[in-house]
Amino acid sequence: MRESWWLLVVAAFLWLALILATYTKADPGWSFSGSGGAIANRGGTVGAWLADLLLYLFGFSAWWWVVAGIVVVVAGYRRIGRPDLASEHPLGLAVLGFTLVLLCSAGIEALRLYRIPATLPLAPGGALGDLMGNGLARFVGFNGATLLLLALFAVGWSLFSGDVVAAPDGTRRHGARAGGRLAAAPRRRARGPQAGRTGAGRA
Repeated sequence: MRESWWLLVVAAFLWLALILATYTKADPGWSFSGSGGAIANRGGTVGAWLADLLLYLFGFSAWWWVVAGIVVVVAGYRRIGRPDLASEHPLGLAVLGFTLVLLCSAGIEALRLYRIPATLPLAPGGALGDLMGNGLARFVGFNGATLLLLALFAVGWSLFSGDVVAAPDGTRRHGARAGGRLAAAPRRRARGPQAGRTGAGRA
């Protein structure tokens, strides 16, 4: 059963990547009624509509949804082989982190990447990117908004990717033991000559 759900998730996010990659402005969607011609999007009517909505809201940063799918797939694959493996990364933190990554990326795109050569229904960054980036720029300035968004993006990525980049338990144990040996080595070297002198003095 676990493998079946994992395969469905893989298929869903592959489909999402496909509809974003084959988006065209001529297809009917959320922001445009279409030119009346044949639908070019490989996801059909639903795919054209959903791709238009995501790109309208987030611009090219909508591709972070595909990245989120990769993270979910990798985390799910790790648990197929070890169903008893409990997640050490709370779901709420992952959702919060992904929200920060998505919104901050869209904001940076609107501020800095407004000339990006991509086919989009709106300006780069989308409606939310424009609201986030240019809204912050009015309060803290263009450069201040960029730095703030970059800092929040880094925080969001750390929260979002923690479940995937976390080392397995065995790796952490081996790393801790190796670190302990490396830390103890200078102390042993420092005690060596002193121990020799002490022994000589006693003789």
